[in-house]
Amino acid sequence: MNKQIYAGIDFGGKRTGLAVCDESCAFVIPCGVFGDYDALAAKIREKKVKALVIGWPLRLDGSKGLQCEEVEKMQKKLLKLIDLPCFFQDERFSSKAYSNISGVNDDLSAKWILEAFINSQVN
Repeated sequence: MNKQIYAGIDFGGKRTGLAVCDESCAFVIPCGVFGDYDALAAKIREKKVKALVIGWPLRLDGSKGLQCEEVEKMQKKLLKLIDLPCFFQDERFSSKAYSNISGVNDDLSAKWILEAFINSQVN
């Protein structure tokens, strides 16, 4: 795996969670929840991110559903503001992992997405 700074993104309807790793990909830190793409893009630039890892909401059977189409639309909006390579990471269970923590699950879900991506690249 290339040593670079990745951002994990959990797109939601009105909120987007963000997490970022260090250059060694050893640590992933939640970086907040954003309500607009300009603020999200600014934080991604501030953190010197080199690639995006976007949660990919597949159906439980692994097929692509309507939610994936929504994520693609949000990805296109974000890429108009920042031009970075993107990877998709299966996120079927990311929200469930933090659903009991009220108000903070979006950036923690982004952390889970990024950690899953990093682990899949190492193995």
